[in-house]
Amino acid sequence: MTATCPQPARPSEGFVDGTVSIDRPRVTAVITTYNGADHVPGLCERLAAMPAVDEIVIYDDASSDATPALLEDCAARDPRIKLLLASHNKGVAGARNEALTHCRGEFVWFADPDDLWSPRVVEVLYQALVDSGADIAVGRAEQRRPDREHAAVIDGLDRRATQDRAGTLELMLTGAMHGYLWNKLLRRSIIPTSPFPPMRSQSDFVGLLRIVERSGSTVFVPDLLYTHIERPGSITRAAEDQVENLRQCAATMESVLAEAGSLKKCAEPFQYFKVWFFAIPAANTPLRTGASAELARSGIDAALAVVKELSFRNHIHIATSAPRLEVQVMCLLVLRGAYPAAYRAAKALRAKIRAKR
Repeated sequence: MTATCPQPARPSEGFVDGTVSIDRPRVTAVITTYNGADHVPGLCERLAAMPAVDEIVIYDDASSDATPALLEDCAARDPRIKLLLASHNKGVAGARNEALTHCRGEFVWFADPDDLWSPRVVEVLYQALVDSGADIAVGRAEQRRPDREHAAVIDGLDRRATQDRAGTLELMLTGAMHGYLWNKLLRRSIIPTSPFPPMRSQSDFVGLLRIVERSGSTVFVPDLLYTHIERPGSITRAAEDQVENLRQCAATMESVLAEAGSLKKCAEPFQYFKVWFFAIPAANTPLRTGASAELARSGIDAALAVVKELSFRNHIHIATSAPRLEVQVMCLLVLRGAYPAAYRAAKALRAKIRAKR
């Protein structure tokens, strides 16, 4: 039960090297694990190939499999690793909050142990921060299933750009920037204490929103740097608690905009946000995951409460910028209680069409 963990590589030529010491690392990587023994050897190899990372904090959330032993072997081979073994499970949000208390780096990068990424992800994002003076750097990320080669870009911009706090919040409202942590490098000084609330899903979005609230600016690089592997049983795909978690995200966004005095100015983008981020997922997630009829009804009711508020101007805006989203909105408004049956019928029809191809 051993993991081959090569020694860390040296920084690439041309990499801007700031003042790095034992007491002041430049970049800390944060990884939380739980019963992921199959992924530890690959994780150790990927981390060893990342010279821009000076410190690695791995927090194991009380795994019951071979994960802790494999991580201990990896830590013995890589002096940058600070391994924390929890005695009881805290969940991903609690694990991240605890790991943050052990970070000494000027910048922090979060990664999931079972994902894939470019060995230059931190190097590219760090260089962007050095060049721009921003607090947050964002690269593009894609998502794919482990049994498929096709991947879809899910976050980031296809061009280099720098946005102030207001511009970054607007990108979050429109969906150009999502709450994923792994394709972002964050200045440690702007991360509040325990930024991630105890939610089984969407805690990363709320945490990132709190971080953006304290930031000065965000720099975007067009490089595709991270691949998120969507695995069966992913916590973000579970229906339980999803509607309430989405509601909490929307409430946090409203609070942040109000604190910034931007709620009135961003009224239309915020309404759009409530539709694509909250209403449609609230209606569809219970149906997609086969949740109970009660949970499905609760999701439909929550979605209707939002879309009923839309003005004619809101509908025009959505139809222009996201026609498929407006179709779903209209289906909700017209079908209401019959929406679940129509959703399942459409899903079955799509499956038949795929089967014939």
